[in-house]
Amino acid sequence: MEARMEMKENDKILYSLNDYVAQLFSKVLYATKNSRRRLILEAFNEHKTRTEEDIQQYLKRKGVIKDTRGYSKGKLRKNHLIPLVEAKILEEGEDHLFEITSFGKEIKQIIGRVKELGTLTISPQQTLYPERVLLKLRKGSKRYSKLKSKIYISTFEKIIQKLVNRGLVRVNHPCGSPHIHSLSHFTTSSYYPFIQSVKTYPERTGRSWFTEYSITHYLAQEWKEKVGRPIDIDEIRELLKKGVEVGDIVKTDGSYKPSSISDPLESLKTPGRKVFNSIKEGYDTVREIKDKSGLSFASTYKILSRLKEKNLIEEHKEYVTIELTEKGRKLADCLFQIKECVINFVYTHKAEFQERVEVESE
Repeated sequence: MEARMEMKENDKILYSLNDYVAQLFSKVLYATKNSRRRLILEAFNEHKTRTEEDIQQYLKRKGVIKDTRGYSKGKLRKNHLIPLVEAKILEEGEDHLFEITSFGKEIKQIIGRVKELGTLTISPQQTLYPERVLLKLRKGSKRYSKLKSKIYISTFEKIIQKLVNRGLVRVNHPCGSPHIHSLSHFTTSSYYPFIQSVKTYPERTGRSWFTEYSITHYLAQEWKEKVGRPIDIDEIRELLKKGVEVGDIVKTDGSYKPSSISDPLESLKTPGRKVFNSIKEGYDTVREIKDKSGLSFASTYKILSRLKEKNLIEEHKEYVTIELTEKGRKLADCLFQIKECVINFVYTHKAEFQERVEVESE
């Protein structure tokens, strides 16, 4: 019982630490996405500590503010210094002296390597949806639909568009249409010529049963003629497995036998033959098949569904994908390094955060 309670406490601490990581990561990005705050960090290059007035004069020398009276120390403190302190990048000591922390120096070094950080939107709510998208894409391109399901918000399309406009991501659409999230291409199924060959095997060889080896040898002779390409053993195994699953082939002790197979093409009516022949001729999208066969979209979809059920055709989908541009990759790498830095900082100061958890739980 005590061990179970201890595990629950450890889980609570771990969860809280992860929560602190998320909060601090959000605060660091909120603070550093602002160009003026990033410039303030440069003020600590020559001096260890700075007063509000020092920083105010530094910004004036850099031409960021024209008149210190128009940009008071109170405004400077509220808008820029406090966010940097809350992000643990600066700390305020006695006599209102500000000093950059060792954590702040690491963050400053990371953000100094990229210019793209300023392209991200600064949200007062510190929501990190654009950053989450960039981090998800860091390992490679993603399907639009899958990425949307992982970052489920109503404004997902707007966020993607903003990232596109800033040159950070690229969206690849089938046929160049942003309104189509996937595009189906249809081809004649390799299963149909395979099962027809299995059906003729007993007639041509005089054997009712066959092995994987014998059917491979048999297919090697005629597959190029029927399909126009060679066939390998892995594909044959997949086709045999499918034949057994749908009941067209009977398997016993490693040997196979064709069941009473009827030709699915013979049961097709004229519209079905038209669609099948269109696909055979190389018309592979629904629109192309519909135009070639002269049928309506509704009829074409119904027939395509039946042809798939009969294993006469196969559907291949081309999806909308999203990927990082070179500019986006640099920024995603920067975000990843910042997050790693935040994680190291929080877990290095684990004892301090653990005390906070215990105080909050009392």
